[in-house]
Amino acid sequence: MSLLGKSHIASQTEILTMIEQHQLYGKGFGYIDIALLCSVLITPDSKLWTFDKRLALLSDQFEVLYSPE
Repeated sequence: MSLLGKSHIASQTEILTMIEQHQLYGKGFGYIDIALLCSVLITPDSKLWTFDKRLALLSDQFEVLYSPE
C-alpha cells in the first residue's frame, strides 16, 4: 500500500461545481460517488476502479474508468 500514489482530495466547492457543470443532480449518483470521481479527475494519471454500475458508466464517460485486464 505504501507504494501507491497519493490522491488529491476534491474540495466541496470542486464537487458542487462538477455536479452543476455536468448536471449530475437527480441522476442517481450520491455525493460520495461524485466526490470520488472528482478526486480522480484532479489527480494526474489516476483511474477509478468500481463495481458500481452507474459510477462505472459515468467514470467511463470521463475516461477515468479502470478496467482490469
